[in-house]
Amino acid sequence: MNEIASHRRVLVFELTSSAGDMYPDLFALDLAAVDQVIEVQGVSVVPLAPMVVEGLLTHHGRIVTVVDPAPLLGLDSQPFPASQVVVLRKTDQGSSHVGLKVFRSRDIVPAARLEPVQLPPGPGIETVARFDQRLVHVVAPAVLNTTLGHRFETAEVRPQPAVRSSSHG
Repeated sequence: MNEIASHRRVLVFELTSSAGDMYPDLFALDLAAVDQVIEVQGVSVVPLAPMVVEGLLTHHGRIVTVVDPAPLLGLDSQPFPASQVVVLRKTDQGSSHVGLKVFRSRDIVPAARLEPVQLPPGPGIETVARFDQRLVHVVAPAVLNTTLGHRFETAEVRPQPAVRSSSHG
């Protein structure tokens, strides 16, 4: 089982597949993969974008592609608009800014506070651990990037909005 090195820190955040979940699923991401967490007022939907793409937003002059990580991690899509986005650190100079739509970020903690448990990890998950009496799915950034790239290439796209025609007659 892979584990995050104990000297690292992780961002613990919540995803939910239902707006009414009392206990949203907890996930953690190595802080080295995170550029920043931003509050979001809304994103612009992009017609014909892959379904995993929530939309685009502009933050301090940067265009960020906001994706819903839930389907990449084996969950149903999150039905609510993004309120926070975890902007990932760029992996190379030519890549665009990508942000993960999250229900809410909870804390930044030393990885040593995550106690590994013997459960099989799901898609995109490095390991499963316990934190504050709850299970946390530790996201594997490399797998997430690869899965995201694959989804962009093969994804079902959003339908294009119907164009209204006006008849003058």
